[in-house]
Amino acid sequence: MTGGKLIGLFICVILALITGNKLVKMSKIQGWLPGARQEIKIITGKEEIADKYGSAYWIAWDNISPSVVGNHRTNLKQNQWESLSVGDKIEVYYVGKSASPYIRDGIFVSKGNFVFDSVLFTAELTGMLFCGFPFFKRNISKGVTTKQKHR
Repeated sequence: MTGGKLIGLFICVILALITGNKLVKMSKIQGWLPGARQEIKIITGKEEIADKYGSAYWIAWDNISPSVVGNHRTNLKQNQWESLSVGDKIEVYYVGKSASPYIRDGIFVSKGNFVFDSVLFTAELTGMLFCGFPFFKRNISKGVTTKQKHR
């Protein structure tokens, strides 16, 4: 196995672990896999925050302003944000020990993100096969040859 393919295999494995973990987390938030903790929050703040990339639509709870960075807020798609008001209840999900809040129909778990991450994960697995195949082929061949010699 060449050094380049070994490095490629290592990189693909690391990236696949990251992307695979994200896909599992997204599945837990959606409720397809167990492991997400649900909390009901009451919206106490709502703000459109503009920056050089455009507007982001934030809601917050726990009486902390949406403009303050923290785990008391989440950003939404514009139409979701417009449909909510201060005082409304919202389901917030937490995965594992992470304090990051998510909502089921939020940006993090959008269909577009699922498709993108699924395609990315498939590409990473394909890269693992491409880079690792020569290594496994050589070792499998050695194993077969060694077993045949001992017969």
